[in-house]
Amino acid sequence: MLRLAIYLLYLAGSLRSAIQIAARRDPALSIGLLAVFGLLLFTEPWISQRLASRSPRAPARYHVIYLLLQIGLILGVIMPRPTPDTPLVLFLPLAFQAVDFFGWRAGRWWIAAFLAPMLAYALRHNDDLNNLIMAPVFESGCLLLGGLTHLTHKAQAARLANLRMAGELQAAQADLQKYTIQVEELAAEKARTHFARELHDSVTQTVFSMNLAVEAARLILPKGPAAAAEQLDRVQSLSQNALAEIGKLVSHLGPPSSDSRGVLTGIRRLVESCRAAGDLNVDLQAVDTSRELPPATSSNLCQIVQETLTNVKKHAGASQASIRLDLSASPAWVEVEDSGRGFDLQQALERPGHLGLVEMAERAREIGWRLSIDSQPGRGTRVRIEEAPEGEQ
Repeated sequence: MLRLAIYLLYLAGSLRSAIQIAARRDPALSIGLLAVFGLLLFTEPWISQRLASRSPRAPARYHVIYLLLQIGLILGVIMPRPTPDTPLVLFLPLAFQAVDFFGWRAGRWWIAAFLAPMLAYALRHNDDLNNLIMAPVFESGCLLLGGLTHLTHKAQAARLANLRMAGELQAAQADLQKYTIQVEELAAEKARTHFARELHDSVTQTVFSMNLAVEAARLILPKGPAAAAEQLDRVQSLSQNALAEIGKLVSHLGPPSSDSRGVLTGIRRLVESCRAAGDLNVDLQAVDTSRELPPATSSNLCQIVQETLTNVKKHAGASQASIRLDLSASPAWVEVEDSGRGFDLQQALERPGHLGLVEMAERAREIGWRLSIDSQPGRGTRVRIEEAPEGEQ
């Protein structure tokens, strides 16, 4: 749009100059110079583009020659007497092109150089005070137009930067979606691995015992059906236990549900589930639960507590456990403690089949909490999940 305005400015200025110059004795030369000026003005973009396709430096050299040639054409028009000041308008397109070619810093020097031919014109026609006044007026117009060109370039550069940033944001969003999918797949894989391990630890031994009972019944059967009945009853009992254990594992696949009351609700449901099963009596002590935790934090804390209670049932040999929590403390914390047989933590981590402890620590780290385990053989176990300081999260 600005370039179009420059073309219209040239057409208006050159037409008015031609009309005024026509009153001189030799108007043909000056009008011809105006025409050559216009030819160079209109063909400059095409020539610059062709030169740029051949060499990156060629347009810059051409632009210097172009500006010097255009200044010479203007001098050829304005120096003969008498000449009106209208041809000085032709410096305005050159001001636009100087900034367009070389930027604002170098373009200002070109615009400053335009003042020399303008003053030469004023001194040549010093019989008219108006000519002396118009030189700085046209110079001011050149500075104004050059500044406008500079602002236009800055706006275009900002628009391109915004478009580039928008493209980068879209690419980052696509990468984030891919990362989210990968995280979900990893979480699903961890859940499957955990379930497979629990299934192996809980059910495989029971199925193995069922096979032994079936083999025993097969050996005893020739001696009489009554002798095999005891083994068959044992198989039935073992199968019922296996089904019950599988039902528990399936119910533990998802995180404990929690309503608007947060983590306390999920832990209470875990306590009620243990009491209903009758295999572990859990005492719950909540100091202050007025603080609301994010859903992901509540879910992971419930999962850690659930895993801890499962370990107490399977390995601690304890019938009593306690859960304590204080969410208003700084830092907030949750503890699960039992008075069972305890264990050596380092040895437990080195033995296979105890990946649950590592998973519990990973869950705590994901939500910005820390997990610590205090246990010794014969002295029970205390698991503490504590909110990490903000700098460590």
